[in-house]
Amino acid sequence: MEYEEVIKQKRVIFKYFKGKEWPTVVFIAGMHGNEYAGIKALEAFFTQYNGPFNGNIYALAGNLPALEQGKRFLDLDLNRIWSEAFLKQAHSPILNPSQGVEFEELAALDHYIQDIVRSHSKGEVYFFDLHTTSSRSCPFIPFNDALMNRAIAEKFPVPLILGIEEQLEGPLMSYINDMNLPALAFEAGQHDDPGAVDIHQCFTALSLHHLKIRILSIEEVASLESMLRPKAGGIDGFYEVIYHHRIPLESGFKMAPGFENFDAIKKGILIANHHESSVLAPACGRIFLPLYQNKGEDGFFIIQNVSRFWLWISKWLRVMKISSLLPLLPGIRSYPHQSHTYLANPGVTRILPKQIFHILGYRVRKHPSGKWLLIRRDY
Repeated sequence: MEYEEVIKQKRVIFKYFKGKEWPTVVFIAGMHGNEYAGIKALEAFFTQYNGPFNGNIYALAGNLPALEQGKRFLDLDLNRIWSEAFLKQAHSPILNPSQGVEFEELAALDHYIQDIVRSHSKGEVYFFDLHTTSSRSCPFIPFNDALMNRAIAEKFPVPLILGIEEQLEGPLMSYINDMNLPALAFEAGQHDDPGAVDIHQCFTALSLHHLKIRILSIEEVASLESMLRPKAGGIDGFYEVIYHHRIPLESGFKMAPGFENFDAIKKGILIANHHESSVLAPACGRIFLPLYQNKGEDGFFIIQNVSRFWLWISKWLRVMKISSLLPLLPGIRSYPHQSHTYLANPGVTRILPKQIFHILGYRVRKHPSGKWLLIRRDY
């Protein structure tokens, strides 16, 4: 793949201003420097369709130095450092060059994001983060299971993946959600697949349509949806992550050949090799994001279907504010200096499985103390 165009790439790919009270959509591509399809798609789409629009549009490029070299990242994964600690370092007036170029990219991109959010606080603001994968895959949407995200995600005829934010440290979309703004990632297919550019353009067009920024005809919507819909039957709907195989950098991890995203797997089959030891599937389900590239700390995930009945129950419980009663249970207390966040002791978590917290609208993270950190998604 040629990266000559990316070297000349500016941070702002496209900008359209309608007015501060109109809805605003922000597309971000190239958070990983080896994922160029989103950049090309946004450039091509907004060259062809540059207005008028019934809203504000920003299309931003992510990790410019990594894009220039065609590498996932140079020093740190830019899509894993959107945390309070890293942002504080990035915005420090005295930036240590040894921290890596991604700190400069983090500060620069955050500046644009915060400026957009402040400028359009009177209207609705939506974020979409465009990606591709190292394995062959149909398009899909991974997102944090907040109702504001779910309402948008379910408009697209692709697999919808819940719970990914509990498995990753510092992704951009979680940072946006923590500002109580809707944000989805969109994966268009394999990195080097030319069709991924077309898929990203389809998603861009449908996103603008669903947000009523650029209205399409019924025929146009049907045509675009047919391009996004998985060719293989039986893999649409909602899924949740049940297993995450983490690997350290330079770990000697190697996926077994032949896996494609969403392939059905059985417990006990060979998934990968790690320092000449076999890595076997710990559960049945579908393989998700198998790692077929040199850089990355996520070896693979296993996902399973989620019943729409339970999704309906969780929505009803959240709308009725039942989740607000959770802190009244013994063993659960407020987490200092962080709103909508609680600590649960191990005794409570043995009685109430993690899925209960999910249904009530909390994401669950392991706290250094050994307790569970419960972070409310909808507030």
